[in-house]
Amino acid sequence: MDDLYGDLDTSTQALAKTELQQEKQRVEKENDKLKTELAELQLQNRLLGERTKALETNISTLFVTAQHELKRKDAEIQRLREALTKAERRDSARSDHQSHRRYHESRGDSPSRRSGHSHR
Repeated sequence: MDDLYGDLDTSTQALAKTELQQEKQRVEKENDKLKTELAELQLQNRLLGERTKALETNISTLFVTAQHELKRKDAEIQRLREALTKAERRDSARSDHQSHRRYHESRGDSPSRRSGHSHR
């Protein structure tokens, strides 16, 4: 009887071996696919890291430039305010002088009489 069922054991082993080989091929194929995907993701990660670093550098440079520009504009505003104040004082003094002159002219005072000199 051993002869009758002796081949059955071999057939079962051959079937199991074939299934294991197919499973091994499937796993190896999936492993290769995952390795490729991993390499692509690592490359993408490296590129994104480089891009992030470049963006950080750019934003830092932009921030420093903006700070310098704000300081420059603040200085320009201060300069213009000072120039305006100076011009307003000058105009006010000129206006006061003209008002003073008109006052004396309306009274009939001549510049020489005001200074105490006569034209003789």
